[in-house]
Amino acid sequence: MFGGHLRGIAGALENHAESVFGDLTGTDQDVCKEILLSLTQLGDGLLDRKQRMPRRDLGDSEATARVLDRLIDERLVTSQDEYVEIAHEELLRKWPCLNEWIRAEAPRLETQRRLAIAAREWRKQDEDKESYLYRGAQLAAVETWLVDHASRLTPVMAEFIQASIAANRRALQREIERNQRLEKSLTKAEAEALRARDATRMAAVSAERDRDSTAVLTLLREVETSEPFFDLPGWPETVAQIRSPWLSHSLQGHSQPVNSVAFSPDRKCLVTTSSDTTARAWQQNDDGFRLLSHSLQGHTKQVVSAALSPNGNRIVTASRDGTARVAAE
Repeated sequence: MFGGHLRGIAGALENHAESVFGDLTGTDQDVCKEILLSLTQLGDGLLDRKQRMPRRDLGDSEATARVLDRLIDERLVTSQDEYVEIAHEELLRKWPCLNEWIRAEAPRLETQRRLAIAAREWRKQDEDKESYLYRGAQLAAVETWLVDHASRLTPVMAEFIQASIAANRRALQREIERNQRLEKSLTKAEAEALRARDATRMAAVSAERDRDSTAVLTLLREVETSEPFFDLPGWPETVAQIRSPWLSHSLQGHSQPVNSVAFSPDRKCLVTTSSDTTARAWQQNDDGFRLLSHSLQGHTKQVVSAALSPNGNRIVTASRDGTARVAAE
């Protein structure tokens, strides 16, 4: 008898909910559905339960206020101290319409529930609020979820997401700036290391220039500076020594400083490059080196380096005009 009485109450509750819902317009029915789903806590495999939440978290639209007041008047929802909740938990179990909504919307409700909890926790903080915001993959997942569910956001949830996006952008900008500083630091360190290596090699050039001009030219090939040779410490003295009277020959013809010297694999040919925008090819003979041809022209700015093919028949030159040129012997 007692069980029959309870079934009668549950049936009356179901009929009452169905009647109230049926009296609403189509738009208000959608609002009613959203309110009741927001006031439902999924059971994670157990029974679903009603949940109490601040009225303001349901939204501040006129339609929300109107439908919520109707549900309160009909005693389907209770209100106390600006908090609202479903009046009867039995409604979650016995009203088929609400059961169907819950099953269909379960994934969305779970995401929305967790978002609402995070937003409320963030809102309560007075200090270090940023540590409560979403970041990384968690924020990316919510942004994807928003594509289809942006209308489901309450004001505090929307504020929370906007704050999370802004904090994420600030963190990204700080990371970009940190990487830029690191890159500049590494570039500076690499440049300093290159200058140190070149200083060591130029010291070796200075040690050899009084004895062997060929050794001097070989050592100069190892210098990796990105600046013209004539800017290197010791270069003027090296040039003066190479041109000194005791040498059996000197290579003349460039009108501006020589920037590099390249030897062929058999050491019988060499190419000089100059700031006069030309390169010159030379071949060794009994008297020293003779000019193979007229200057290799075509560049519009100083020529900084050159290389010869293994057989010595082709020469490639590189210039500060941003081009490389290939010439056949």
